[in-house]
Amino acid sequence: MRARDYTIEGDQLTLTASALTRLSGSRGYGTNAVLTARFSHGELWRFHVITHDIPVLSDATGTTASRSTTGRSRPTTPVVAPP
Repeated sequence: MRARDYTIEGDQLTLTASALTRLSGSRGYGTNAVLTARFSHGELWRFHVITHDIPVLSDATGTTASRSTTGRSRPTTPVVAPP
């Protein structure tokens, strides 16, 4: 990347829209580029440029009639994440 593709102000790194557009390539879903930032101290930082659609929630309908059963039912136990 060229210096004109980003700015650093304090502890904030900002990439330009044109740089992100160029890095996203074909804009296929998934990781389109991986950037590595080197600083004067510490570990390298890696930034993944990922393309995805914004999820859209909508109403859904359906029945359970199409579910196949093998003659035996299993109790359903909710999964609870530990605190």
